[in-house]
Amino acid sequence: MVSFRNVGPAAAALAFAFLSSAACAQDKLPPETVVASRGGATVTLADIDASMLRIPPHQRADTMNSPKRIEDLITQILLTRQLANAGTAKGLDKDPVVKHAVAMSGENVIGAQTIMDFREKLDIGDVETLARERYTADPSAFDTPVHVTVLHVLIDEKSRTDDEARALAAKIHERAKTEDFEALVMEFSDDPSKAANKGKIIDANSSRMDRYFAQASDLLRKPGELAPVTKSQFGYHIIKLDNREESRRRSFEEVRLTLVDQLRMTLTEQKVKEYVDQLRSEALDANPDAVASLRTRYMPAPLLPDPAAAKVKPATKAAKSN
Repeated sequence: MVSFRNVGPAAAALAFAFLSSAACAQDKLPPETVVASRGGATVTLADIDASMLRIPPHQRADTMNSPKRIEDLITQILLTRQLANAGTAKGLDKDPVVKHAVAMSGENVIGAQTIMDFREKLDIGDVETLARERYTADPSAFDTPVHVTVLHVLIDEKSRTDDEARALAAKIHERAKTEDFEALVMEFSDDPSKAANKGKIIDANSSRMDRYFAQASDLLRKPGELAPVTKSQFGYHIIKLDNREESRRRSFEEVRLTLVDQLRMTLTEQKVKEYVDQLRSEALDANPDAVASLRTRYMPAPLLPDPAAAKVKPATKAAKSN
């Protein structure tokens, strides 16, 4: 359901269009069909088609399967065209440099399309066989990590000394051997997230955790097992194992699609790089004077060096010698 609250007139109009024309969404309309207009600027399906050239063909359907992205695209084209119309009305399009920049922007489009066309038509061979060879060469690379979930009580040192925090943590650790751990979490833990997670930490042994907390959690083996009181950068922890999933070797079939996609992407980008590097390696013929002139080409006139000042007149030189 589309909400019209807190949206501008353009967004509301586009949202209404999505609702009212859903029945004909499958129809193929001609390129000259007007999609939207504003302030004398018009967007046609041909404009949308041109804008979508920057998206790889296999990604275009997903890209446009979003009212928000469609709205953003239409409104951006309209704004750009409104600004261009305003500039044209001022005669900016007649400026030789602007005209040249417009031509260069066309080259950018064609260049980007050349790369995209190269990617789409590239034949990188039997990737699945290569994926199987990669898997066979090192199956351990596809082992799942160990997942450790723990419950913990944090005793920090914000309102107590280190000795006081350590002593309190030791008492709670002793009580945790026989009492309900969640109740201890809710009563004593200084972790501000306890209201939401009840002290539960998923992937407690991962590298994103404090290393001392992760190491203590990773040593736990049986659910219910307590780690020794552990000091981290946040304070003292009482850690109890909730669940542990050991690492396992995934089969080739489990990783096949992901591995094939990764290899296809890697090989494709490698071929694209080789193609671009080949173009870059062609002989470069530069005009030294023109290149050197760029250092001062865009300096304001008062900042340009005065050629006359650099030359010392003989009479002046002789006067100084006297």
